[in-house]
Amino acid sequence: MSKIVDSQRVQATYENLEERIRGMLPRTQLPSMPELRREMSVSQATIERAYDRLEARGLIERKKRKGVFVADRMQTGEFAIVMRPALLGLGASAYYRNVSSHLIHFLHERGPQWRVHMHLGRQTGTPAEFPSTLDLLESDVLPQLRGVFSFHELPELGEALEKAEVPVVYLGSKVTAHSVGYDDEADFIRKSLTHLRKSGCSTVGLINVSHPCESQLVRTFREEVSRVGLTTRPEWLASEDANASERGGYETFLRFWSNDSRPDGVIVGDDVVANGVLRATLQLGVRLPEDIRLVTFANRGVDFAYHLPVSRIEYDMRELAQRAVEMMMSRLSGESIAEKRILLPGRTIKGNTT
Repeated sequence: MSKIVDSQRVQATYENLEERIRGMLPRTQLPSMPELRREMSVSQATIERAYDRLEARGLIERKKRKGVFVADRMQTGEFAIVMRPALLGLGASAYYRNVSSHLIHFLHERGPQWRVHMHLGRQTGTPAEFPSTLDLLESDVLPQLRGVFSFHELPELGEALEKAEVPVVYLGSKVTAHSVGYDDEADFIRKSLTHLRKSGCSTVGLINVSHPCESQLVRTFREEVSRVGLTTRPEWLASEDANASERGGYETFLRFWSNDSRPDGVIVGDDVVANGVLRATLQLGVRLPEDIRLVTFANRGVDFAYHLPVSRIEYDMRELAQRAVEMMMSRLSGESIAEKRILLPGRTIKGNTT
């Protein structure tokens, strides 16, 4: 029974001190041990145990023969970058590696002392299972965390991190709270259709190899095609629910090209898929833009495995990472964030394929 009472006293003391620290400036010295003992009516051992918890969370600094001070959490600690392990594989888009590299650069530019670690969890059957494989709430990880950047939604885990005062900034267009991503559905489709129309096309198709959750791209294509004065047919909509890959693009275009009728132009919804499409055009002897005009999604700075410049709607990974770090810094400093969801537009780059 006495152990339970002691534990309750330590918890109450910890909560009391934590609340006090939240209202104090970094590097401010806490009252002396005798003062705290008198004020809180607890033993030195109870305060020391509460201090152990506060120190583990990075909230205080104990300085020998000087006292206990409120820690400046912005001077120490770790930032986590969360992504599924498959996204670092050889067949994955360079987007994930490059954005992560830019995040690390901008974080170290602001705080050279900060540590940045990748948290990959384990490979799972579905994206929904992935958050449960992460170690962010473990006792040896959470106290050091200052913030988390995630390429994936983290429903319950994200709530737990926010409750522990570890802000999460999401990298992608699907999440509505504290996120930075590409406006890569309506923006991409509209700019692609407009580009093809200006290039002389009157009919258009779409090659989209993606997860089922990304079928919004197909819906947007259907909604926007007539608005810009183009027409399409069901057989020109080559959409498959599969992992976006170069092989998927290659095989999809082979089937697409086997149709008796073909459009003037085609939009490819992914840069990795586009490499497979371009490989298929070379194998089949398809001439771009004489036989068909092509425009694709692209990440700025990532080249296509093709001998001519490819027409593309290009999105800036460096800007995305920079804006995400700026959002994280604002959250850590307690600033009010007017724009919690930032969508970056693409830039139309004309190449030899249209």
